[in-house]
Amino acid sequence: MGLLPARLTARRVEPDTPLFPQSLDKVPRWGYVSHAVGRYGASYSRLVVYPPNADERTRRFAEACRLFVPIAAGGGLVVGLLLAGVGAPLGASALLIAGVLLPVGGYLALRSAPVRRCSVMLWSSCFAFHPDARDAEREEGLLLFSRVLEGASRSLRRGEMSSASFYRVWQAIYDEVAEMNASRIE
Repeated sequence: MGLLPARLTARRVEPDTPLFPQSLDKVPRWGYVSHAVGRYGASYSRLVVYPPNADERTRRFAEACRLFVPIAAGGGLVVGLLLAGVGAPLGASALLIAGVLLPVGGYLALRSAPVRRCSVMLWSSCFAFHPDARDAEREEGLLLFSRVLEGASRSLRRGEMSSASFYRVWQAIYDEVAEMNASRIE
């Protein structure tokens, strides 16, 4: 009699069988979606699609660069408080934190510049007190594109979609978002 319930121990995983059918790293990073809510019922959404022809390593740097600022701000604050608690001078602590974070941020920005420069972005802002049909259409399109890309990523991860099919979907959405941006500028 084991310590775990039978329903947890009934499935046995063979040592040669991976727990996940396909590693998460095998799914290319196509971009990201961000949503924010502001005051008075305002909501902002942004879809950023990386260029499909960029190499995976540069796309990883773009992801790291995107996440660097919030992590660096939080980490810098924690380190600053710890150094102040230990009794380190405030100026020396600030110089130490800036001396570490600025070169790392600069390196990430330089390495991710090719992807960030060629990325396409679709944004929308909806206001509860002032509804606009164009903003609502843009929001629906943004959500549709993000669902299609996330669904294609999920299908690729499960092995239900080939890599070539995934890249075709990605390229089609990249081209569509680029065309929407070009038509909005004209």
